[in-house]
Amino acid sequence: GPEMANHNSVVEVRMHGARPSDEVLLAEYGSPHLVPAVSVGVEALLSLNNKLAHAAGIPGGGGIARASDIAALYQSWLRDPAMTDAIGNIRNNLLNETSKYAAHRTLMFEVAGNDNDEALRWFPAQRPRVFGHHGAGGQLCWADPDSGLSFSFLHDTLDQNPAQEIKRSREINELAAACVRP
Repeated sequence: GPEMANHNSVVEVRMHGARPSDEVLLAEYGSPHLVPAVSVGVEALLSLNNKLAHAAGIPGGGGIARASDIAALYQSWLRDPAMTDAIGNIRNNLLNETSKYAAHRTLMFEVAGNDNDEALRWFPAQRPRVFGHHGAGGQLCWADPDSGLSFSFLHDTLDQNPAQEIKRSREINELAAACVRP
């Protein structure tokens, strides 16, 4: 796995609150098919705090980085002409089973699109070419080919209420996107 010079500098992930009851989620989302499914459980997420998990470099979870480093990585993809097809050509529009919306998947990421579901894909509104990935608990990483902005928001507290997580992510995305004009 990746070398870890100082495990003590890694901030542990923690949970906040409890997942609302099915009744509360149904009232919030209005229809059972719109309620986000739990795709990764609390125990699995907390297990990534283990130093052995850090050293293992588990794909798909437990990444250790600074937000500025992730934003710089996205910026490099944004500026590389060889990546245009891999980041912008949607190849999969099937239904995302856990999130209940069309996937808009490229070879590397999701793309926001202009079908009014960009907020469900964790991207800012009215930026259809934004590409990126959201992580557990509202981690946000994206880049906008039209404005040149790359953005990453990483945090250590994973809210168990999906409605709160979505609301916070939407607000953060809109603040970041407002910093530049497309």
